Amino acid sequence: FATLAARMEQYIQGQSRDLVDQAYTKF
Repeated sequence: FATLAARMEQYIQGQSRDLVDQAYTKF
């Protein structure tokens, strides 16, 4: 369960990072 939570956390961080990158590229 710990590995699954860590993997989900990494996935969420990656998604948010991609969204931030897209927002910056728009500006």
